[in-house]
Parts: sequence; structure tokens; C-alpha cells
Amino acid sequence: NDFTRELGKDSFKDKEELIRAIKIHSIRTHRQFEVIESRPTIWTLRCKLYLQSGCKWKLHASKRKRSGYFEITSYTGPHTCLHYKLSQDHPNLDASLIAMETRHLIKEQPSISIPALRAEIVETLGYTPSYKKLWVGKQKAIEHVFGNWEESMSLYQNI
Repeated sequence: NDFTRELGKDSFKDKEELIRAIKIHSIRTHRQFEVIESRPTIWTLRCKLYLQSGCKWKLHASKRKRSGYFEITSYTGPHTCLHYKLSQDHPNLDASLIAMETRHLIKEQPSISIPALRAEIVETLGYTPSYKKLWVGKQKAIEHVFGNWEESMSLYQNI
């Protein structure tokens, strides 16, 4: 379908890769979605403006038992709501996506400043997230790259 062509693929190695692709697509197209159902093997979304505008955009993805990949199994679209950039921030640009998009910077320079991270997000995604989202995203990226403090301390105490 047109949507999977826009994404460039219809199957993803895991749910995290799927979520990242959908979030980035929604941000770049100035659309918003909300999660209807999220389980380890299922992810279902619909347009956030569904109630206000009657937009029928909907997506369902599930994990295939045979391949272990997440695939978009049902898609209703395209969006019929008006799309416009209302603010400098985007609701689907959350701390988790910020962490995914900045891990490479955190790995190279763990002390990178929040303004530098903001500049990276503005350049790549065109939105300006809040300081709080950036700070939480940075913490998540640090934990992903270097592990969390509690685990490090328990390893140290067991030596």
C-alpha cells in the first residue's frame, strides 16, 4: 500500500523499530496518532483527530510467529484530516524517540548539552521539543548506551 511505500518497508525486526518508523513518519508529515492497543505482539493506532474530524486513518501491526518480525497487517488511509503545523513541538516526538535519535551523539559525547541535542532534533525532524523531553530522552539514551546506575552498582558490590 501507499503507506508502506512511504515508510520504505512493511516489516520490522522488532516493535521498537516499527514504533520509531511510524513516529518519524507522523512527525515529518505533521500528523498525529494515538495508540489504541499495545501488547508485546500487537500495536494498533488511529489518527489523533479521529473524534474531531472523523479521519479514518488506522494502522494495525503484529508480530509474525514464523519470522519474528513485526508487520503492518492492516492499514486504512490516507489521513483525511487537515494537517498543519500547530506548534513547535509534536505530541509523537517523545523522550523515547529522542533517545533513539540521539544515542549516537550520547555514545560519542555523554556530556553533550541539552541545547546541542535540541539543535540535532530541530535539524533532523523540524520540531523543537521541550527541555524536559530532551532531558528525559538524554537520560534514556545514556541508560541504553551505558546501562543504568542500579545495575552498575550491584555489579560493583558483587565484586
